Amino acid sequence: MRVVLLVVMQLMAAWCLAQQDMPLEPNGTAYGDTCLTTCEVMPKYPGGEAELFAYMSSNAIYPKEARKQWIEGTVYVSFIIEKDGAVSTIKLVRGVHPLLDEEAMRLVGSLERWAPGTHYGKPVRVQFTMPIKFSMPGRPPKRVRERRAELGW
Repeated sequence: MRVVLLVVMQLMAAWCLAQQDMPLEPNGTAYGDTCLTTCEVMPKYPGGEAELFAYMSSNAIYPKEARKQWIEGTVYVSFIIEKDGAVSTIKLVRGVHPLLDEEAMRLVGSLERWAPGTHYGKPVRVQFTMPIKFSMPGRPPKRVRERRAELGW
């Protein structure tokens, strides 16, 4: 019986000490430097969403080889807006072709600082996943249409 009581007391002491080291937010959860996907006030690009889309479309450089091969598609890029508004930890979530993937990563890396997100009045790190669509106007040339038909696209 003494052994059981001693083990229970040690477990309770360890649990109490572990709880004291965690900084808690008002809702009882610990944040620290974790990265959130949603928060009370989400990060905002300077000038808003319209300016973000305008920047992306005006600064995207469609790779010449991708144009020549008529490569199109949507590249999904994940990145983190830090507490100071800087863009960091850029990762490819789903790519189309190495040429377009590289351009999408370059484009996200060139974004200026955002207004940081806040949660309970404190700045927090927030993760975004952004789709970047690459498309060319018009109809693909006959050689591309034939190749796509061969592949079953």
